[in-house]
Amino acid sequence: IVSDTNLTINPTGGLTKGKDYAVLIETNSVKDLANNYFDGFSDTNTWNFTTVAPGLIGHWKFDEGSGTTAADSSPYANAASDAAPVWISGVSGSAVDDPQFKLADSSDLYLDGSVPFTISLWAKTDVSAGSGAFVGFEGYGSDGDIYAFKMASGKPQLTPSGTTTPDTLYNYSSAGANWVHIVGVHEPGVNSRIYVDGVQVASGGAGSIPTRTTIEFTMGIYWTDNYGYTGEMDDVQVYDVALSAEDVVELYENPGYALGDAPE
Repeated sequence: IVSDTNLTINPTGGLTKGKDYAVLIETNSVKDLANNYFDGFSDTNTWNFTTVAPGLIGHWKFDEGSGTTAADSSPYANAASDAAPVWISGVSGSAVDDPQFKLADSSDLYLDGSVPFTISLWAKTDVSAGSGAFVGFEGYGSDGDIYAFKMASGKPQLTPSGTTTPDTLYNYSSAGANWVHIVGVHEPGVNSRIYVDGVQVASGGAGSIPTRTTIEFTMGIYWTDNYGYTGEMDDVQVYDVALSAEDVVELYENPGYALGDAPE
C-alpha cells in the first residue's frame, strides 16, 4: 500500500517469532504519482528485520506509583489501565493494592493450544478462602478462559483451559504478612506446575489452550468485572515459553527484573 511517502506491506500469513526476514521489491512493480517506476531491490540487506524471539510477552512492574496506567516493559509495550489504582510500596519499587488492570488490546497475549506459557508475579494477601483473578484471560466460563492464574478458595490455581482440563492447584495462604513469589508454568504434552518462592509445590494435567479472542487480558479481576483479587500485587511477567526450575529461581532472587536482565 502506497500513501504519500509511505509504503506499507501486509504479509499474507503470520510471521514466525525469532526469525530473520527481508523485503524484496521487483523492478517496475511500484511507481510514483508521476508514473516513474521504482528500480526495486533484490538483496536481503536493504530492508530487513527480525521478529521478536519467543520469551517475554508482558512485564508490568507497577513502578509508576501514581496515575491510572501501568507500563509494559516487554518488547510489546502493552500498557494496562485501572480506573482508580491504589499504589503502595512493593517488593521492588511500588506495587498495587486490589488491582483491576485491563489491556485495551490483548492480541499479543493470545496463545493457541500448542504454545507453552509462564506467569510470574508477587502477591501478598490475607484472604484464606476467597476467589479472584491474578493474571490472564479469565471470566468467560467453561473452555473460553484461554489461560489464567487465579485464587480459588484461597488457593493459587493455574487453569490452562478454563474448566475443561485438570487444574493445577496448591493450598497456600501468605497470611498477609509477607510478599510471596508465585509462578505458574504450562507445558503442553508434559504438565502444568506451580512454584512458590522458587520451589515447585504442585503439578497437574497438561491440558490445551482453546482458541478464543473475545475477552481481555486482565490483572486482579475477571474480564467480566467480578471476582476481584483482594490483596497486593507486584512485578507481573508473562512468557510464551515454559520456564525451567532454574529460571524460576532466578526470577525469585531478582524481583523487578525479567529473566536474564538482572545485574550480575
